[in-house]
Amino acid sequence: MTSSERRQHWQNIINQQVDSGLSKAAFCREQGILQQTFFYWAKKLKSPDTPQLILPVAITQHSAPSPNAQLEIELPCQTVLRFNESVSPSLLGQYLAVLKA
Repeated sequence: MTSSERRQHWQNIINQQVDSGLSKAAFCREQGILQQTFFYWAKKLKSPDTPQLILPVAITQHSAPSPNAQLEIELPCQTVLRFNESVSPSLLGQYLAVLKA
């Protein structure tokens, strides 16, 4: 079995588990699959070699910043994150890392 065929085989198994409505543990027991193997493939198929969604970013600049200026990030789910303009890049990076997880 080629690498591509093996990936497709396990993707089919993972899809079957989702469609079954069973918990992962119950599905594995019923199918005689080691849970460790199932979870390995589930994680592997979510790895960086699967396409990731890239969203456009629009940066607008207003006139001189006010003392109450904020950085706003609008997420696709209509949630808006607001930060004081003085937020440190490292703290902003930590927030974005949490959102990616």
